[in-house]
Amino acid sequence: MRQRLQALRPAFLDEVRDAHTVILSSEGFQNVEHLDLLAEFLDGFEIETICYLREYLSYVASAYAQEIKGSGMATDFIFFEQNFGFYLPQFIAPWKHIARRSEWRLYDRARLVDGNVIADFVTIAGLPLEPSRVELDSNMSISGNLLGFKFILNMLGLHANALGAPMNALAMEYPRFRGPFHMDLATQKRLRVNNSCNRTLRDMFGDISEFDFEAGNRVFDPTCLEQDMKTILREFAQFEAVANHPLIAALERGQMVAGEMPR
Repeated sequence: MRQRLQALRPAFLDEVRDAHTVILSSEGFQNVEHLDLLAEFLDGFEIETICYLREYLSYVASAYAQEIKGSGMATDFIFFEQNFGFYLPQFIAPWKHIARRSEWRLYDRARLVDGNVIADFVTIAGLPLEPSRVELDSNMSISGNLLGFKFILNMLGLHANALGAPMNALAMEYPRFRGPFHMDLATQKRLRVNNSCNRTLRDMFGDISEFDFEAGNRVFDPTCLEQDMKTILREFAQFEAVANHPLIAALERGQMVAGEMPR
């Protein structure tokens, strides 16, 4: 890893040689295991970090939906959460060691500047910019029966990066295919109590909002499953491996029995 970063550094330095301030922004930073190597890569720069922290269950549920959407993972949400292994103090501490200044923000629109994360970032960073007030989410979380459909594709080994575009199109057009997915109150309470993240967030920010996932879109919702499958399959008709699979063909004919997503 160190050699790969050292090989990239000359190109990076050339790219930013005339810049006063360099902004590196990526969700991938949440998964960096060796911050010492990142510090080496950025040697000579004054590092400041601005990080947005989410309420625990909203964070892990979003991560799960994105993982189902963007990879071939086919595990249920409860198993995913049990192996998520997120301990907030352990995440925060290393960043404080490599940064001259660390700013931690709660990802709650009610607390963000103009209710907008871009405007908030520009303000907190002290940048002389006028941020766009329009947020375009090119990688939104999928939900409802679309999430269930992608789960089935993953189980069948049919994941492909090209499937992202039709999923985004469906999620953009139909509200029931985007946003949080349904979870009963008992499960929500148990998962939140069993992880210390929200307690740490309250220590940092005071009271925090907890979304009620019972208001989310049901996965494998029998009340609209047949209609949704027709809508979804029209968008995926161009993908032969998907359209020609016997199980998907059965879905299209409405021969599948509606059920609950495995937990």
